[in-house]
Amino acid sequence: MHTIAIYNIKGGVGKTATVVNLAYLAALSGKRTLLCDLDPQGSASFYLDASEKKGQGNKNLLNGGKSLQKHIQQTSYAHLDIFPASLAYRTLELDLAGKKRPKKQLKQSLKSLEDRYDYLFIDAPPSLTLLAENIFRAADYVLSPVIPSPLSVHSFQQLKAYFQTKQIRSCRLAAFISMAERRKRLHRETIEHLLLSDAKFAPAVIPASASVERMGEALAPLHTYDRNSVAAKAYRQLWEYLSTNLNMEATSENPWFFGKPKKLKKQK
Repeated sequence: MHTIAIYNIKGGVGKTATVVNLAYLAALSGKRTLLCDLDPQGSASFYLDASEKKGQGNKNLLNGGKSLQKHIQQTSYAHLDIFPASLAYRTLELDLAGKKRPKKQLKQSLKSLEDRYDYLFIDAPPSLTLLAENIFRAADYVLSPVIPSPLSVHSFQQLKAYFQTKQIRSCRLAAFISMAERRKRLHRETIEHLLLSDAKFAPAVIPASASVERMGEALAPLHTYDRNSVAAKAYRQLWEYLSTNLNMEATSENPWFFGKPKKLKKQK
């Protein structure tokens, strides 16, 4: 199972639209896919017309196993399930802090899903907390949307520094350009600079688009109602690039890998 977290320290950068569209594209390819909505705001759950059921809470998530699995719901799309958001996640930090291994509790809980799904997508809340560190350590990839502006780029640089400080080396960190407006000179120049200078940026550029905004009205992934739009094509490009890199070894040859390359086992 590949685990991909969509994260940004700030909200309003296209995070939830991205996780819904990537999860849908993964499922569309025939892969068993789960979207785990850990943002208490529940926007991803809203887009997929799902809501928490009675009894869902922090313990269901952190205990893993059947406790977690019984709250997974099918969506309207083949191969795509969702573990919906819960308002209880507002206090998830407190429950994590009380665990024996507070930084790796989520990773342990999600292990029970490894045989059930090919892809697990996590919609992470926009905060740099103990929950965020749990998500980073549980994910194979942390994918961060970056608006092509100095402040948003600076936030991604801070995220890279955080990974370095916390020595989070078990996953691969990547970014992509989100909500781009090419009519703005600053956006055009920033896009060109990032794609040329930072190997952690995927080549896909997601535009600011009214088609994406309509997801809240349609309660559906973009590709179900406007698959030929520029934004839909950009999401497909992002998914193709991501899915190709998912199977690359976590070594220094993979620019998305963060940290020291893994040591190769000696042949007997």
